[in-house]
Amino acid sequence: MIMESGAETRGRDRQQRRAAGSALRRIGVLVAAFALTLTGLAAPAHAADGLTAFITSSDQIPSGKSLSASILIGADQDIVPQSIRVVTTLPQGVTFERTECGPDGNAACPDGPCEAAASTVTCAVAVAAPTREPSYAFNLLLRVQGAVGSRVTISTTATAEKQDGTQVSANSETTVRIVQSSDVGIKVEKISGPSGPKNVVRYTYVLHNYGPLDVAAGNAVFFESGKPSGLGLYGFKPAKVSCFQDTTGPMFCGTETKLAPGQETRATRELAVPADSELWGKKVTMTASVFDYPPGVGGDPSNNVVQFELDFTGKPSTGGGTAAPAPGDGDGGEGGGLPVTGAPALAVAGAGLALLALGAGALLLTRRRRLG
Repeated sequence: MIMESGAETRGRDRQQRRAAGSALRRIGVLVAAFALTLTGLAAPAHAADGLTAFITSSDQIPSGKSLSASILIGADQDIVPQSIRVVTTLPQGVTFERTECGPDGNAACPDGPCEAAASTVTCAVAVAAPTREPSYAFNLLLRVQGAVGSRVTISTTATAEKQDGTQVSANSETTVRIVQSSDVGIKVEKISGPSGPKNVVRYTYVLHNYGPLDVAAGNAVFFESGKPSGLGLYGFKPAKVSCFQDTTGPMFCGTETKLAPGQETRATRELAVPADSELWGKKVTMTASVFDYPPGVGGDPSNNVVQFELDFTGKPSTGGGTAAPAPGDGDGGEGGGLPVTGAPALAVAGAGLALLALGAGALLLTRRRRLG
């Protein structure tokens, strides 16, 4: 038996945490970069040698509401960390409220302080990330005012000094359109099963736009989760409904349907559940939710969530039928990366990655100190 000393164990643990922190930061920057290019939430960053900058935000916001802007800075080892300055320029109608960091969104940004003066917000890196490819994140909460239909562009510029004294810079910008908020609701109907020789379950989601504005194609989306899980990603009709799921969390589905005020669209799910499924003997609580658009602002939150139950406590039929693979079975879901199904797969994946990008800064900030 080989025994490790306490010092050796602590050293190994520190290396593992640093490696995990580096991977997390790199994933966050890659997700942000991919989402910027694919969805147009922000212009691609212009990078200098050894320094990169990305700013991301929602691309639409109602006037008078708060906008969360995430800034991700990447730096090579040649960059002197404490020399990094990040200046965000706010156009007319946009004002700084506070930084939005930490698990509850109310803590100071751990990578360094941010100070507002007139139409700029300056953030300084105060610590050196203990990784080969360090990155730094700042989240700003901004108030946006303006006429419906107008656009505001928020730009950020990062400057730094390399070990040899060379000055470098990188910049990025995001453009936000001021809109009214549409109230989107969800309900479920025609719940049945499991029944018949193939133990088929069926249910239909109804997404309704209560107005006052159109919901563009690609923005009529819903989330679904089940406890316990096991229904997989498949079985939705019509074919224009596409779903994907990260390694954890709910399934994200897009309808690719434009909804005018008062209009609604349906997504019906039909699945055959095999007799050897782990769901048998249980009652599964299904939860589905929608965004008001833009998400998180305006609308009536009372119609955003629906719950229902699927009862698998009866005896299953053994007449055959196969269900779609459950998460973890190799075709998608837990352990399967980002499985995507349906015709408009790229659009749905892009929307989902945009959401990931918007949360990447907060994720990095809340986890990096524990991992690093």
